[in-house]
Amino acid sequence: MSVGSSTTLSDVDAGGLWTSATMTVATISPAGVVTGVSTGTSAITYTLPTGCPVTTTITVTSILNVTALKTDVKCYGSATGAIDITATGGTSPYTYAWTGTGVVTNSEDQNSLIAGTYNVTVTDAALNTFPLTITLTQPASALGGLITSQTDVLCFGS
Repeated sequence: MSVGSSTTLSDVDAGGLWTSATMTVATISPAGVVTGVSTGTSAITYTLPTGCPVTTTITVTSILNVTALKTDVKCYGSATGAIDITATGGTSPYTYAWTGTGVVTNSEDQNSLIAGTYNVTVTDAALNTFPLTITLTQPASALGGLITSQTDVLCFGS
């Protein structure tokens, strides 16, 4: 689970008591709802009405975050764009699912891209997802012109 998320643990015998060994990492309500407070590990114990404890361990990870550093296309119509993805938090390893022209669908970073919109969804090992949209731009079209008349020079100096 990640910081700020919650999960519900079920009790097998009504009337027991839930406790968290590390309340700074995870809290638990009387109904068995565990909430991640900060990164770390905490033992969660359910004490049966008979007094027998049952303990499980909860690991709280930081929230999955993804940033992108983009390099826009340098020349009109060329494939010089790039996107560098950095994923932090969550639970590694991460997987990447890209859409857009010319992408390698499961690669972390992308190179040799044309101008356009690219989408990536990063998923961590705990199946948390982070979608991101990146738009690469390019300079205005190349200068163009039309020659309407031409005068040839016959000889040097004439």
